[in-house]
Amino acid sequence: TRATLELTFRPDRLRARYPSFAAYVARYVVPTVFRARLADRAGNVFVDAAGRDGRLTVTLRSRDHRLVAIDGAPAPMPDSLRLLADVSMKTGPFRVGFTDLEGDFTIERTAHYRAWVMRFRREPAWHFPLAVDKLIRNPLRRPFQGRGAEFLLGVRDDLGGQTMSIRHARLAVNESAIMRWLGRLGATAFGEFSGRTELEENLFLYEMFEALRRDVRRDEGMGNR
Repeated sequence: TRATLELTFRPDRLRARYPSFAAYVARYVVPTVFRARLADRAGNVFVDAAGRDGRLTVTLRSRDHRLVAIDGAPAPMPDSLRLLADVSMKTGPFRVGFTDLEGDFTIERTAHYRAWVMRFRREPAWHFPLAVDKLIRNPLRRPFQGRGAEFLLGVRDDLGGQTMSIRHARLAVNESAIMRWLGRLGATAFGEFSGRTELEENLFLYEMFEALRRDVRRDEGMGNR
């Protein structure tokens, strides 16, 4: 079964119930343009996600409750994949981003633990205003040298009575003006997300998935008639 899922963020409709989250979406989510794909070494794509103008579109295909290649033979998705990504974000009057980012994406599984591990050892093509990336090269290469940049997102249920989320990042950089500038951009975005905005986002996602669950149950009930 091939499926295309769409999620549209409308700050004007969010504002009444989630004012902080709506402001964040309007500033950071709606202007962002991106595409991300998960593929195996043979080039089979298993997840294709794209975002533009506040609309997220995800294309995938499943068979027997497992993800398989979107096109061609239904090859099952392995635990070792490549992540390919392009991102463009708006900051003030300019846009900042990269294209052709490629990294390793690994799915780790145990009885009580699931995680996505991403490692990037190849520098992407940078896009900065006023050709800044052409003037300063070495600081931009440093995070991708050696072990590269590493990120982990996971959950585990063996640390107590609750399922816990886990986040980990390792990024080596050279101190420089451009890295401080990039750091400020990231710190501003994360800083504005923490607190009230994050609480409203959690509430929004909870209510969205609850509504989706009710829709699925309703459709299943209609199908059984």
